[in-house]
Amino acid sequence: MRAYRQYIEDGISQGRRPELVGGVQVQSEKGRGQPDSGFMDEPAVTDRRVLGDEGFVSKMKRELFSHERERLLNFREIQERIQSIVEARCKEGRVQTQELQKGNRRQQVAEARAEIAWQLVNELGVPLSEVAHHLGVSASAISKILRRRSFRLVGNSS
Repeated sequence: MRAYRQYIEDGISQGRRPELVGGVQVQSEKGRGQPDSGFMDEPAVTDRRVLGDEGFVSKMKRELFSHERERLLNFREIQERIQSIVEARCKEGRVQTQELQKGNRRQQVAEARAEIAWQLVNELGVPLSEVAHHLGVSASAISKILRRRSFRLVGNSS
C-alpha cells in the first residue's frame, strides 16, 4: 500500500500529461497509437490510462459498449412510452397533440397537459425538462402544473 501511495504522489508532481489523456488506442505494427475506430475485433487494443493487459482493456471496452447500448435501448423505450401516453391522453381528452405541443392554453389542453405531466413524472420518473419538451412548455411551467395538481389533490383529501 505504501508503494502505491508513493507511486501516486510521484505522479501528481508530474502534472497533466497529454499521453495519459484520451481514448482507447489501437497499436499499429510500428507501435504508434491511432485513434480507435470503434470496432471490437481490432488487434492490440490498449489504453495508457488503464492499468492492465490487452485482454483487460478489451473486456472493459466491451462492458462500456454494452452499458451504452442498454442505455440507448432504455432511452428509446421511454421515448416510445412518452409518445404513447401523450397520444392516448390527447385522444381521450379530444385534444390535438399539436395544440398540446404548441403551448395552447385552452382548458381542455391545459388539463390534458397536467394529466400527462403528472403521469410522466410520477409514474415513469421522466425529468421535468424532458416532459416540458414533449408538452411544449418550459420546465418551470411543468413544475407549477405539478405543484398546483399536488395542492389540489391534498386539498381534496381533507
